[in-house]
Amino acid sequence: MKILQLVTKRQFRGAEIFAAELSANLSLRGHNIIFAALYRSKGEKLHATHVKNVDLNGRNFFLNFFLFFKLLRLIYHFKPDIIQANGSDTLKYALLSKYFFPKCKIVYRNISMASTWVNNKSIKFYFIKWLIQKLDQVVSVGSAALVDFKATYQIPDAKGCVIKRGVINQSYQRPSSRLLLLKQFGFTEDEIILVHAGSFTKEKNHKFLIDCFEQIHLNEPRVRLLLVGEGPLASEIKQLVANRDIHDLVVFAGYQNHVQQIFAGADVFLLTSLTEGIPGVVLEAALQKLPVIAVNAGTINDFVINNVTGILVERHDQKLFSNAVLNLLKHKDISEQIVAGALNKVQVDHGVENSTIQFELLYNTILK
Repeated sequence: MKILQLVTKRQFRGAEIFAAELSANLSLRGHNIIFAALYRSKGEKLHATHVKNVDLNGRNFFLNFFLFFKLLRLIYHFKPDIIQANGSDTLKYALLSKYFFPKCKIVYRNISMASTWVNNKSIKFYFIKWLIQKLDQVVSVGSAALVDFKATYQIPDAKGCVIKRGVINQSYQRPSSRLLLLKQFGFTEDEIILVHAGSFTKEKNHKFLIDCFEQIHLNEPRVRLLLVGEGPLASEIKQLVANRDIHDLVVFAGYQNHVQQIFAGADVFLLTSLTEGIPGVVLEAALQKLPVIAVNAGTINDFVINNVTGILVERHDQKLFSNAVLNLLKHKDISEQIVAGALNKVQVDHGVENSTIQFELLYNTILK
């Protein structure tokens, strides 16, 4: 079958990375895939292997008619059976295209709690709600996200399902990964490396993370914080750190190709987001036996189960989160327990091959 995977940008962010991996795997299973991005992306571009990569190079505003025309032209020439929208802006353009190509089936992959992103009194919300009648299926990363999406846009149960994110296991050994981490970023062997990976955006809540780290360091002076990623708020967070006494304890790593290797050499993964789906970095941390401490936000509790697959802090409370980190550092038995639980869960529920097969079955069902 022909599938158009539509993303906002060819950027190294969770939704786009999974769409690229899914595209590659579907291609290997014999399907014809185009991986297309609506907007321009700065810096290194995400590339989906084994498929055609297309940039429509539109500008990001509410409804770009020139961009929409380019998308319609792509659809006209490619003639996809399925258009999968990955990310909020892709949804409106995909749904609008169905007025011109009614035989195309539209699938939307929902990665987080939709209600946290919308103003249900805005014109944009009512516009999307009107368009949503054209949606053939919404696929959510977890049950809570699916319930929230259906309630937000009032779609029938039959149009929703859950397919958990698959993740590729890159096998790394801790001793060699640790040595590389120490050499690359200047850490010493006796230091405790806390790591966070994610875009520098408001929802990732880096300021809260920095506040917590400052508190953690007062009680455990050996800790260091490694921040992996880029984004619009990177300069602001760098300035925040520069103005504090911890400026020489925080390392900004920028974008990194081999994040799982970093995880294999680190000591604890921290997640303080305001909202989340099931982020790929948490699954990758689990694969590398890196314990996760996360604030309970969005649907993160679909994977991080307190004292089973991670440590789940119930709210954004600096003292609670800091104490959770300090407690885990003192109790290796708890760390070993949650690492084993997380590894088992990610291997059972989040294999990339299994996710690919589930999407393939879904597409076939919709087409029938």
